[in-house]
Amino acid sequence: MKNHKFSVVYQTIALITLSSATYVNALPCSIANGQINATNSCETNENNLTNINVNAGATVSHDTASSLIINNPGIESNSNGINVTGSKANYLLNTSDTTKDITIDIGDNKNQRGRGISVEKGATATVKANNVTIKSKDKYTNDWNANNALWAGSGGQLTIFADKLDLSVENATTPYGTIGVNNGSIKIQGNHGLSIATISNTGASSAGIWAEGKGTIDLDLVKINTDSSQDYVMGIYTKNKGSTVTFAGGEIGSLASRAGSAIRTLEQSQVIAKGYDKGSLIIQTNGTDSRGIRATGGSSVILNNDKHSNFVTQIHTTGSISDGINAGRLGTMHKDGKIFKHGGEIGSELASSSIETYGETHITTDAENSYGLRLIGDGASIKMHGLDGQGRSTIHSATTAIRFNFGNGYSLNEDGSSAKDLAQNMMLENVDITSDGKSGKFELINTSDNNSFICKLGGCDKNGNNTYASGNLIQVGDHSLDVGMLSHINDNNLAMTVADSVKNGVLVLKNSSATAAENTDLLNVTYGGGTAKVVDKVSSSFNLTSNASILKGSIFTDKTLDKDNQASQSNISLNNQSTWYIQRDSNVTNLNVQDSEIYLNRYDNWKDEQGKLLENANQPSNYTVLETNKLTGNNSRFYFQTDIVNQKTDKLIITDKDGTNGQHYVIVKNDGSQSTTGTEKIDIIETNGNHADFKLINKVELGGYEYDIRQITDPDSDDLGGWELYSTGSKQKPSKPSKTSTAQATLSFANTNYMLVYIDIQTLLQRIGDLRNISDHQGDFWMRGVVGQLNSFASVDYNDYKMNYRGLQSGIDKLVYESEKGRFYLGGMIGYYNVDQDFKQGSGSGKNYNVGLYSTYITNNDFYLDGIFKLSKLKNQFDVRDSQGKNISGKGNTHALSLSLEAGKRFYLSDEKQGIYAEPQLQVVYTRNGADSTKASNALKVKYDRYNSLIGRTSVIMGYAIPNIKNQTNIYLKTGYVKEFDGDTSYRLNHIKESNQYRGHWFENALGINTTIQNNHHIYSEVDFAKGNKFNKKQINLGYRYNF
Repeated sequence: MKNHKFSVVYQTIALITLSSATYVNALPCSIANGQINATNSCETNENNLTNINVNAGATVSHDTASSLIINNPGIESNSNGINVTGSKANYLLNTSDTTKDITIDIGDNKNQRGRGISVEKGATATVKANNVTIKSKDKYTNDWNANNALWAGSGGQLTIFADKLDLSVENATTPYGTIGVNNGSIKIQGNHGLSIATISNTGASSAGIWAEGKGTIDLDLVKINTDSSQDYVMGIYTKNKGSTVTFAGGEIGSLASRAGSAIRTLEQSQVIAKGYDKGSLIIQTNGTDSRGIRATGGSSVILNNDKHSNFVTQIHTTGSISDGINAGRLGTMHKDGKIFKHGGEIGSELASSSIETYGETHITTDAENSYGLRLIGDGASIKMHGLDGQGRSTIHSATTAIRFNFGNGYSLNEDGSSAKDLAQNMMLENVDITSDGKSGKFELINTSDNNSFICKLGGCDKNGNNTYASGNLIQVGDHSLDVGMLSHINDNNLAMTVADSVKNGVLVLKNSSATAAENTDLLNVTYGGGTAKVVDKVSSSFNLTSNASILKGSIFTDKTLDKDNQASQSNISLNNQSTWYIQRDSNVTNLNVQDSEIYLNRYDNWKDEQGKLLENANQPSNYTVLETNKLTGNNSRFYFQTDIVNQKTDKLIITDKDGTNGQHYVIVKNDGSQSTTGTEKIDIIETNGNHADFKLINKVELGGYEYDIRQITDPDSDDLGGWELYSTGSKQKPSKPSKTSTAQATLSFANTNYMLVYIDIQTLLQRIGDLRNISDHQGDFWMRGVVGQLNSFASVDYNDYKMNYRGLQSGIDKLVYESEKGRFYLGGMIGYYNVDQDFKQGSGSGKNYNVGLYSTYITNNDFYLDGIFKLSKLKNQFDVRDSQGKNISGKGNTHALSLSLEAGKRFYLSDEKQGIYAEPQLQVVYTRNGADSTKASNALKVKYDRYNSLIGRTSVIMGYAIPNIKNQTNIYLKTGYVKEFDGDTSYRLNHIKESNQYRGHWFENALGINTTIQNNHHIYSEVDFAKGNKFNKKQINLGYRYNF
């Protein structure tokens, strides 16, 4: 939340400063051709100008009578809207009035500058307004900093009080951003709460916000859109130590074709998103090499720095090599081993780049070569802190979610010394980590010839962007391909080519979960090097600590020996009720388990989707081995599955001599299906000497016998060895664990009532045919039959939904009024519909019993108005299979009330009212659907709330009336558009409220015919087709009417 006390103090100090700087008896400003060029202090209230220049030593007090408009077409060499430059230059705009707007429009002629407001060389400016709109369309390209909406440089200070800002720069080279500073400062804040700045630019090599040279920018909410096909277009860009951008939150979208990160920091600069109450920061990038957030050269980014528990950060990238969060980068390493920055990337050689988030954060990367989180270089750090009351954070990647790479003495400290002792580290709290497990790569040529033809075409990896993503959830080190270039002495332009190894990397998980995709590793630790350009292998080492977290997947630690005869190492520590489900055979170097659990074998072989232990599951198709050099800890629990008859089992192996100590517990899953004899035994734990104590928590029931564990003693040496499962000899009746059931009954008729009412909506033609055919009758008796199908209902709950229906209606009406202008009929009707429904996992049925009244007025000039009131009784039932194939049934009934009003008018091409005609129609139908409830046979309770439906239809009929005195016939084609304007409903699934929505639209088309036989008998038929974003409909309507 914004600190309003600070805001009031800040504004008070600013106004006192401004007041003291204002000259009481200042002369009016001189205005020539719409321009103010002040060299001395003056005042003005002009509100329509071309531009304002305030020079050194001058103060301009500008209090406008109405909103200020500055329209600078760019004719002069200086096209700034407001330009304040020089020592003690000061510009004050509406310092006591915040109700007026400011509009600055810089034209698109070629000129030197195109800035909205520019404050430089020790000058100051303070602006107060309601809304600020600045647009610069300058096309000048000979000056790197030609275009900005707001600019402060060389000690300039710009302060703006405004609630809304709309700032844009179009078609210009703007490296200093739509808002830019270089050794200057810009502060923007709202008059009544948080301000919002909408920022856009379409220039190449630019940014929405740019800070360098110790410049600072402080603002509230931002909405940045860098919609450009150009390269290097950033959302927020900072460089140089002391440069800082601070904002509250908002949206940042970078659509650059390449290298367009949403937030990009270099060389010890900083970006801080403070956060605000119930707020958000949404980041989206689409281009190649367009990270969500990238911090390099010892720079830092902090999100939700003020720690609001209800602030949410979302980061989504779709482009190739576009990580969600990336901290660190490689510099250049010459052949003599010295490390430098690589060209154009200031600070790339520096260690300790860092990114931190607080509270709920969601990171998604779509490309198969983009990581969720990535660390490069020594001391690089990413931390996602949890806050009390926050929602769960998530990281999801199409490939590897977390990547540690190039952390082995490849970076420098600020003093130029090696940073090899600084380990890469991550801390993730309240985060759920998942991956699709896909593998992918981005690869350019690695060569020593920077001047080769391929390199000149951009085909060489000069920036060290080559990437191979394994698909493992967490990847440490790699040896799949080379990155960078083989650098030359005195060549600082090429990223280094070194072994991708990591020393002493650290990942700490707190109250988090990490789930590997099928056939991938949860953690893979491997060596770097051993490639075409880096021959020597270099091992990696890694430390994973899990606190109150859940791990699902295997861990692989590469045992390949490197050039120093060392293998890679993994140190795994599970603490504070952590749980690890091992999907495949795994090996770790050192394992410490304290008050935590390890389930050997897959999660779905142990628990159901609700996290409950399966009591009667089949034995797994594969058994799992966990190998570790050492096992330490206390109060650990190891869960095994065993087929003792066929001598198959999950197994724990500790390889080091006396490498086990502590108190550990064993649980072996019961399996009453095994054909045991009570004489079997099997090794489940292998040790090489032992100082640990393993205890079985409960006796194991396998077949008809109980089993326990005991330590094996070598009969020759009496040395203690591993532990085996054996029969206690106490034979008992074979156990039959009760089955567990977690099926949820599928909602089978959430939309049935809506459909039953919808199919009963008819037009006048569908109900009683064409009343125009006979003009002298006193009444009608009619009946009609309907058959049709609805399918493809657009909702995940009704996937593969199909409904077949048939129905019968009849009615009678009487002419109650007739004049020379037209006839008025009043009637009643009854109807019945029967429905068969097909669902993805079952079927159902429904019925609609209805009665209604209707009235129809037809004029002699072929206009009609038709109204219907209808009451429906709805019954339905369903039979579906749950997730385990169980049949679940339920019944329900409710009612609905409908009102329909339809109007139309026919236009003939001939005066005889025969031949070709057109008839536009409008219809509105309101339905009040009653509440409903059902209790399924498995005790699942579903309660539906009452809701409203409002359907509008507009149609046109094109027809042909065949001339015939006795047997009049017309054939028509109808097309129309139908829209549901309401249809929002809710239901409760065991008292948990869910929502559903029928709002949508569809197109209806029909082909019909009406025929009169001997004046009194009428047959009419219509074939309807409807296609929409909710469902499709096919229907045949056949009716008969008798006039009397």
